[in-house]
Amino acid sequence: MKLKYFGVACVALVLGLVAFLYGVLRASLPQLDGELREAGLAAPVRIERDRLGIPTITAANRIDLAYATGFVHGQDRFFQMDLSRRLAAGELAELFGKIALEQDARARLFGFRHVAREVLEQATPQQRAVVEAYARGVNAGLSSLYSRPWEYWVLGSPPATWRPEDTFLAVYAMWWDLQVNGFRREILRREVNARLGGSVNPLVRADMVSVILAARSDGLRGRGPRRGARGGCADAGRARCQRSAAVAIRDAGGGCP
Repeated sequence: MKLKYFGVACVALVLGLVAFLYGVLRASLPQLDGELREAGLAAPVRIERDRLGIPTITAANRIDLAYATGFVHGQDRFFQMDLSRRLAAGELAELFGKIALEQDARARLFGFRHVAREVLEQATPQQRAVVEAYARGVNAGLSSLYSRPWEYWVLGSPPATWRPEDTFLAVYAMWWDLQVNGFRREILRREVNARLGGSVNPLVRADMVSVILAARSDGLRGRGPRRGARGGCADAGRARCQRSAAVAIRDAGGGCP
C-alpha cells in the first residue's frame, strides 16, 4: 500500500514539474496578436507575422521603425543577442562563471566595449537617435514577456538591460566568429612580409571607428520617411506572405490617434 502511494506521489511530482516547465516556456513566448502601448512612439507601428513567424514591420518614420525592430528582436532573440555582446566585450563569465574566464581575457585585449562607446559618441545625432530607439525597443520587447527567456532560468541569472553601445558589440561578435581564427595566419604573413623588407601597417583603433561610422552613415542616410522591414517566406515564388498574426504598438502617453 505504501509503495502505491509512493508511486502516485512520484507521478504527481513529475507531472507538476512538467507543468511548471511548460508554464515557464510558454510565458517566455512573445505576444503575437493584440495591441500594446509603449512610450516614446511618434505614430502607431504595426508588426505582422506570416505563418512562419517572420515579422513585417510598418512604421511612419525611421525612429519608430528602429524601436519596433528592437522590440521584435528583444521578444524573439534576446539571449542570442546577449551572448553576442558578451562575447565581444569579454563578459561571458558573468553568465557562465570561471569556465569562460579564458575566453573573456582574450576578447578584452581588443577593448571592443570601449570602441563601441567611441563609435556611439562620434555618431551624428540622427544616427545616435536610431541606435538609442533600437535599444529602447529591445528592452521593451524583453519586458513584454511574462517570463524571462528560459535560458536565464537555467543559468540562474536575470537578463541585463540592452544598452545602445551593445548594438555595435553584436557586430564585433560577428567579426570575432568569422575572423579571429585567422590571426595566427595573419601574424605569420606579417612576419614574412617584415623579413622580406615590406612595410607592416598595424591595426589602429581610430581607423576601425572611422570605417564603422562611414558604413553606418551610408546606411542611415538618403532614405524616405516611411519604412518597412520585411522577411521572406520558405517558397520564394510567392509574391506575398500570408499574415497569421499582428500586433499594433501605440504610444503609451496618448499622443497617437
